Amino acid sequence: MKRIKLPALLLLTLALLALGAVLPRIAAFMQDTAIQNRSGHSDMQALQLDLTEERNLLSFMGKLSALGRGEVIGVSQSAVAMSEAEAYAAAEKAMAAYEDAGLFQWFDVSYASAQPYISVSMENTSHTVVYWTVSYMYKKDPNQTLMLDIDDETGKVLRVTYHKYSTFSMEGVWDRNRDALERFAEVYFSQLGLQEQAEQAKAAGYYTFYERDGGVSSAQYIFMDEAYGEIVIDVYAEGSGSFFAVIQ
Repeated sequence: MKRIKLPALLLLTLALLALGAVLPRIAAFMQDTAIQNRSGHSDMQALQLDLTEERNLLSFMGKLSALGRGEVIGVSQSAVAMSEAEAYAAAEKAMAAYEDAGLFQWFDVSYASAQPYISVSMENTSHTVVYWTVSYMYKKDPNQTLMLDIDDETGKVLRVTYHKYSTFSMEGVWDRNRDALERFAEVYFSQLGLQEQAEQAKAAGYYTFYERDGGVSSAQYIFMDEAYGEIVIDVYAEGSGSFFAVIQ
């Protein structure tokens, strides 16, 4: 994820949103001293920050673009639509499809957390996505972690990362990975309503399959969107059973 210094005004706005507070702003003005030789000031009404209108205008492509290219700031739960319980429920609902696809099985959870964030596109700061990061961890062998970035508006999973740290055989790993990637991409894009676009990207040659070191495979999808430009999504599968998505 890019880490670019934010303009001072945007940093101030995001900080106020994180606090869930109201920004008091005082505007002072100086009259022409040569004419009146005096100064004065007035108070302006407090400004309530509300990004609901802007984020409702974004398609899932827009939200993925803002998530992949944005600057991330934590926000308070009072600033978002979903509750913590609803975020956990959305995570469990989404993972049911991965269970049905034979990619995932729930594990004993040693630790769980849910935290809301906002990601602001650095290419266009009017493009924002508000989401929850829901995380689960199993600290014993085999160590497992699951992290889902869930759209606060719809409850859909924008990004998923599942890691399982265990040994595996390299025999047949590339065929297993390719099969896992096909099932992973089908579930992931279908839940976002982007399955048709993914198939079109694949048919048009905007798709590449890679075999990497260590029994890791990936498939890259390139989406061309009129409003948000080129959006690159890489899906990964590992011989251990891990799978995850990276958005650029």
